[in-house]
Amino acid sequence: MSSGILLLLDDVIALTQNVSIYSSKIASSSVLTFKKVSGVVIDDIAVTPKYLSEISPSREIPIIFKILKFSLINKIVIILPTILLLSYFIPQVILPILVLGAFYLLFEGGEKILEWVGVHEEKETRSKVDPVKDENKKIKGAIKTDFVLSAEIMSIASNENIKLPIFDQFSILLLISILLTVVVYGLVLLIVRSDDFAIYLIEKQTKIFIKKLGYYLIKIIPYLLKILSVIGTFAMIFIGGEIIFNAIQYYLPLNLDGLNLFFKFGTIPIYLCVGLVLSILINFFYLFLRRLNLF
Repeated sequence: MSSGILLLLDDVIALTQNVSIYSSKIASSSVLTFKKVSGVVIDDIAVTPKYLSEISPSREIPIIFKILKFSLINKIVIILPTILLLSYFIPQVILPILVLGAFYLLFEGGEKILEWVGVHEEKETRSKVDPVKDENKKIKGAIKTDFVLSAEIMSIASNENIKLPIFDQFSILLLISILLTVVVYGLVLLIVRSDDFAIYLIEKQTKIFIKKLGYYLIKIIPYLLKILSVIGTFAMIFIGGEIIFNAIQYYLPLNLDGLNLFFKFGTIPIYLCVGLVLSILINFFYLFLRRLNLF
C-alpha cells in the first residue's frame, strides 16, 4: 500500500517537474518573441491615443475598455486560430493578407495628413458632428487599426516559432495576445489619464515643487496627446510602407543600388517614403472615385 502511494507521489512530482519545465520553455519563448515584435508594439501604443483626441475626458476610460475588449476578442478568437491554420496549411496567403492590411493603414494615415492640410473632404466642423456618431466612428477606426497591427504582430510571432509543435505555437501566441493587450492598453490608459494624476498633485500634495510639477503636467498633456497623434499617424504610414516594400522585394526583387544613400540611414527613410507616397496616392484615388460617385 505504502509503496503504491510512494510510486504515485513520484509520478506526481515527475509530472509537476515536466509542467514546470514546459511552462518555463513557453514563457522564455514568449519573452523572446515579444522582444522581436516590440517595434510594432510601440507603434500600436503611439497609434491608439490619436483616436481619443477631442473625446470628452469622462468617456476616455469606457472607450479604452471597449477597444481593449474587442482587441482581445479579435486576437484570441479570430487572429490566433487563423494565423495558426494558415501558417500550417497555406502559409503563402499570409503576406497578401498583410499587404491588404497595409493598404488600410496607409489609407488611414494619408486621410489624416490630408485633413491636416485641409484637402480631405470628409472633414466636418465640430458644430455639425454628432458626438455619439463621432465616438462610434473613432472606436471603429481604433478597432480596425488594432486588428491590422495585431495581425502583423501575431504573424511575426508565428514566424518566429514556426518550427515548434502546433500546441507550443498556440500557447506562445495566446500568451503574447494577452500580454500585448495588457501592455498596450495599460500604457494608453496611463497616457490619456495623466491629467488626473496632475490634478492629484495640485490638490492633494502640500509641497510647492510637487504642485508646480502638476501645473506643468496640465499644460504639457494636451501637447503630448497631439504629438502622440502625429507619431501614431506616421507610425501607421511607416508600418504600411514597410509591409508593401518588403512584399515587393519578396515577389519582385529590385536592384536597390540607387538607394545606397537611404541605406546609410537604415531602412526607416525608405519605408517612410514609400508609405507617404502610397498613402497620398490611395487617398487621392479614393477622392477621385467619390467625385465620380463610384464609392
